Amino acid sequence: MVDIAALRRKLSGYLPPERLRDIDEAYTYSENAHAGQQRASGKPFILHPLTVADILADWRFDSPTLIAALLHDVVEDTPVTLAQIKETFGGDIARLVHGLSKIDRLVGIDRQEREAENFRKLILAAAEDWRVIFIKLADRLHNMRTLPAISQPDKRRQIANETLSIYVPISNRLGFSTLRDELQNLAFRHLHPYRYRILRKALQNAGTGNRQSIDRLEEKICNDLAAGGIEAKVAKRKKNLYSIHEKMEKKLISFAEVEDIVGFRLIVKSRQECYISMGIMHKSFTPNPSRFKDYVAIPKSNGYQSLHTSLITAVGLKVELQIRTRAMHEVAEHGLAAHWIYKQNKGGLNETQREALSRLSSLVRLHDENKAPGEFMEHVKVDLSPAEMYVLTPNGKILTLPLGATALDFAYAVHTDLGDHAERAVINGRVAPISMRLTTGDQVKITTNPNIQPLPHWLGLAKTARARSRIRHVIAATGKKDAAALGRKMLNVAVARLGGAVDDIGDEKWDSFLGANGMHHREDLYLSIGLGKTLPDIASRSILRRDRATHEGKLQPVLIAGSGNAAVKLSHCCRPIPNEPIIGVLRKEHGLIIHSGKCPTVQNLNRRSEKWINVAWDEKAGKKPLPAALTLECINAPGLITSVTRTISNRDINIVTCNFSGGSQENETISLSLMVEICNVDELSKLFQALERIPEVLKAERKITTH
Repeated sequence: MVDIAALRRKLSGYLPPERLRDIDEAYTYSENAHAGQQRASGKPFILHPLTVADILADWRFDSPTLIAALLHDVVEDTPVTLAQIKETFGGDIARLVHGLSKIDRLVGIDRQEREAENFRKLILAAAEDWRVIFIKLADRLHNMRTLPAISQPDKRRQIANETLSIYVPISNRLGFSTLRDELQNLAFRHLHPYRYRILRKALQNAGTGNRQSIDRLEEKICNDLAAGGIEAKVAKRKKNLYSIHEKMEKKLISFAEVEDIVGFRLIVKSRQECYISMGIMHKSFTPNPSRFKDYVAIPKSNGYQSLHTSLITAVGLKVELQIRTRAMHEVAEHGLAAHWIYKQNKGGLNETQREALSRLSSLVRLHDENKAPGEFMEHVKVDLSPAEMYVLTPNGKILTLPLGATALDFAYAVHTDLGDHAERAVINGRVAPISMRLTTGDQVKITTNPNIQPLPHWLGLAKTARARSRIRHVIAATGKKDAAALGRKMLNVAVARLGGAVDDIGDEKWDSFLGANGMHHREDLYLSIGLGKTLPDIASRSILRRDRATHEGKLQPVLIAGSGNAAVKLSHCCRPIPNEPIIGVLRKEHGLIIHSGKCPTVQNLNRRSEKWINVAWDEKAGKKPLPAALTLECINAPGLITSVTRTISNRDINIVTCNFSGGSQENETISLSLMVEICNVDELSKLFQALERIPEVLKAERKITTH
């Protein structure tokens, strides 16, 4: 068990005496604040912050980080305020403690929202000072080590799941493999306790039957390297328990079928010796060509560097080999924490590590662009996904993307504007759609079109959080622009009905109306009308200071172009088409919904309601076909479907879908449901006449449903 004396001895190895006195002061302050409090295990609460500080001391963090670790639960769990922390220990420590204090006391939100808000707060604090992340990881590590003290199994599983979905990926992104592996195994132990015990025992026994062969193999590796002039440190290693479990689940195999349970790690002096050593090993043993990976030339996105190869010995033993330098090993084991652990002989973060930190910083942008907690956490989990691939830009630069990413994700990874206007991709010299999934090694070029902008279906094409977040942002902005344009048009019509014009309204009337309604600009009113929040007739009377009695002008219609946009939507229940009578209904947050005049959905509504908007088709409507739902009542006969589809295609009308229901026997009545693309009512009427000339077609009509 850790005590303050043991912590001081550990810290005396790298901190000066005056810093140790600061640590003593923080410990005493925390101990007094937490006096009388206990953990779930029944042990004094002070042991938790003390152990967190001890973990950070193993990682050789500076004194402010250790002081913040000792104080990280004080504001959250005791009467001590953040202002008191700042007064006693300074602003730097107070900022770290504030970033680590959870917001569990928020009322009115569920657990998922609370977790998301806590994580948002942590990421924002980490953007200013990344020591916050390492304190949080040390805190989570101790909580996972002491998880058995929590009596409720559901609570243990909840914490273990959260660890796997958030804190393991963060550890991986930071390149902290030793921490990642321990968190994975601890979570595995509580999520699948029986499977954990069985696999742990199997792993402990792995290699016992051929221990002599493994020992002889280690001796041969050392001798062959020495004969080749390579001085290397050779160490045996076993696979991480959780990674074995994952491989068995993914490949549906047994433990006995998992390859490379036992492996060796070779630590050499230089990058050149990595490749020389690999050549010696491939000469001495049979390599598996499909299992070779060069992370030295192409590091992982978290800074990890090593050569991986799989060997088959003369007796058929399969062994994984990792070859790296001492510096690479430090980064592989501790990731960005190696900057603190070895900073006495390191010149700071390398380029790959800075890129890894930058990618983690991108989570701050997700915070700004995603207000819904569930959506934010979904993006975070995708962005932190450990499964990666490597693709190349036209000039040979390597980009890291998650598995399953598309050409559209690539475009947004290069530059936001490239993504916004992406038209098609050229992958390995061949033209492909932006929806094409990429694979490692692809070289990708994106061609753009200034007239293209993100569309809602792009959200289904993109996988990365960066791409999806940007697409949502642009769609929302476009929707507001369309809604504001619609709102201005509707207000113009309403004001004209009262005998006026929007452009003639004086500033005094505008200022009076906007001030009374909490608005700052005219665009605010246009947007509110377009989104259905404000009724144009009421707004027009209020601005012009008229009452309903003066409401006698001619009602001019709002003209509808045909295809709709973010603010004007054609209802799916009746699918109106040009040249037929239409009705507009304002729906809050949805904008203006256009229905057919015959739609049963609106027949029973109060036609005098101010939510009804007088609309008509614009003269441009009808140039672009719109979907129309048809129902044909038919006699089942051979060649019926062919006759129907030929009749429709002969009129140059596109069939979107075709389904049938009813009797399966000949001469039984069946119903055909079709979705076709029609330009106007006249074209539809002529199509019905042509279809009803088919002998087997009894009746053809539009399909209109109640919404």
